[in-house]
Amino acid sequence: MPFVEHEAIPWRQNRPGSRIRTIVDLEGGEAPLAGQLALIEQVCEPGVGAPTHWHAFDEVLQVVEGAAEVWIGEQRRRIGPGVSAFIPARVRHGFRNVGHAPLCIQGAFAARELVTHFVGHEEQVVRADRPIPWEQR
Repeated sequence: MPFVEHEAIPWRQNRPGSRIRTIVDLEGGEAPLAGQLALIEQVCEPGVGAPTHWHAFDEVLQVVEGAAEVWIGEQRRRIGPGVSAFIPARVRHGFRNVGHAPLCIQGAFAARELVTHFVGHEEQVVRADRPIPWEQR
């Protein structure tokens, strides 16, 4: 189906102070399926974001409301509404809310399954369709 009502997609908490929803083209209907695209919407409280991670696909992040510090590889920049961050596949990146109000972002992905490789003491893989509790990451 080429049209998806965002409000019909439930939010889920993906870490304390952050909620996210993944929007994909639903199967069925008469129109062709956009099978390799996904959109995320994420809302983060001040100080919260996404720790350093990478994906096997390209990504574009856009700030809708608020202010974020974004890092892509060795580059860091504070961005707000009207700025997009283009992130190549396999490049380590992340962001955090550096404002005093909630940060609202959207991300577009060249993949239907959102697989995230978090970087830390031990690299861990998280799939959007099978999330694991944040404290286990």
